[in-house]
Amino acid sequence: MNDTFFCTSCGTKVENSAFCTQCGTAQAAAPAGAPVYDQTVISPANQTPSANNKPALISLILGLVCIVAWLIPILGVVLSTTAIGLATKGLKSEKKGMAIAGMILGILFLAASIINWIAGAAQIIGGL
Repeated sequence: MNDTFFCTSCGTKVENSAFCTQCGTAQAAAPAGAPVYDQTVISPANQTPSANNKPALISLILGLVCIVAWLIPILGVVLSTTAIGLATKGLKSEKKGMAIAGMILGILFLAASIINWIAGAAQIIGGL
């Protein structure tokens, strides 16, 4: 006899089990003699969704700071490359859009910083 029940917590189909295979909730309506499995869900320590979003947010903020920082080439290069690196990590988070925006700004202003650096060096060499 194959009794089918639905989880009282998440609604997943539960067959011959005292616990839901999806969420691990104990099922009061489980048939007698059903095997009992420990479905303890273990989450990674200190891994909240907001913690995973920090690189994306910081890359966007640095990308916005680079709008001004490219005028000082060394500062612009450092901040832009940091924004690009954090955006790469942020692409795996829930805030993927912020990471993409931070990466685009980082790339644009990295190029602007390098061009500014070359133009400044050319001006110094031309003045010698």
